[in-house]
Amino acid sequence: MFAVLKLVNLIYIPLAILAHLLVETYLVKPLSLPVTILLFTDALMVFAFAMRLSKRKIHQAPILRPLIQFSLLCFSFFSFYIPCLIILAIADLFFEISSNMGLLAFAVSIGMTLYQAWAVQTPVLRQIQIPLPSRFQSLKGLSFVHISDLHLGPFLGAGFVEHLVQQIANTPAEFVCLTGDLMDGPYNAYKDCIEPLKKLTAIKTVYFVTGNHEYYYDANLWIQELQSMGVTVLRSETKFYSWNNSQLAIAGIDDSLFKNPQEAEFREQLSTLKAPCLLLSHRPETWDIYKNIPVALQLSGHGHGGQAFPWAFIIRKVMKYPFGLFQDNDSSLYVHSGTGFWGPPNRWLNPPEVCRIELV
Repeated sequence: MFAVLKLVNLIYIPLAILAHLLVETYLVKPLSLPVTILLFTDALMVFAFAMRLSKRKIHQAPILRPLIQFSLLCFSFFSFYIPCLIILAIADLFFEISSNMGLLAFAVSIGMTLYQAWAVQTPVLRQIQIPLPSRFQSLKGLSFVHISDLHLGPFLGAGFVEHLVQQIANTPAEFVCLTGDLMDGPYNAYKDCIEPLKKLTAIKTVYFVTGNHEYYYDANLWIQELQSMGVTVLRSETKFYSWNNSQLAIAGIDDSLFKNPQEAEFREQLSTLKAPCLLLSHRPETWDIYKNIPVALQLSGHGHGGQAFPWAFIIRKVMKYPFGLFQDNDSSLYVHSGTGFWGPPNRWLNPPEVCRIELV
């Protein structure tokens, strides 16, 4: 992951410099100084953000967390501002562009950044109906909530979880499934973020599987904390849920078993199940294996549906199962587009979601 962030820096900083040059050459020279200050400050914050995976002290000092938040907001700002400037620079080759257009681009980018900083904290509720094989019709009408990829940490914290818990509490559902990447920081710095989950476990059964981000920071400590709150953590194991005189096997793959030889043992256990199986797996590509057991339904996350435009369109070409519902014979896969975000607080044209899934 540290290598990925360094790659982001290599791409992002030249683009930010390009934005500065476009401002200086084509558009609004009075904005040159503030953009230079933004660029310099953001370069420092990007470096700090990249270093936070290898040096945890930046998380431990509360005074530094606003700097991380500012860095993330700058990422978001430039993701709007750079395209605007490029469009205006191209248009300037053919038409005379006034400085007012540059000021408008700056103002719109600021506005979109602030709007997205609010929007990422207000997930939309999606109603999903998934058909079951005829032999499992006794489970018809069963509903549950699916959330994934919250990435709690320096930006999304306890307040966001409190809002999420209230939203889920007001949603008719039997239980809640959380398919990984709950946390994005060390346990000692952000353990207060998940405190509101106690209110959720008091009224609904919550099932959780780890994602790859849990294993960047203190996975075992986070798991122990969740278990102490009453969350059922499925570490490549199966629990049974009774409903309407029938049983549903709820199984979960621990992300540490991804491409691990020990995963075959878990697969063998599932193949002996008589009850229909709901499989929780952070990574959707595991469906290629488990749909042949078969599992009735797999819930996954991981890719955030591309998170924001234009990546939501690009991810369709890169990932086999980017987001949404997929079906193959008697097995279905639902890939969540994310309840939170990673990196810049931007979910433009791809809002965060809470899914209520009903079996039909």
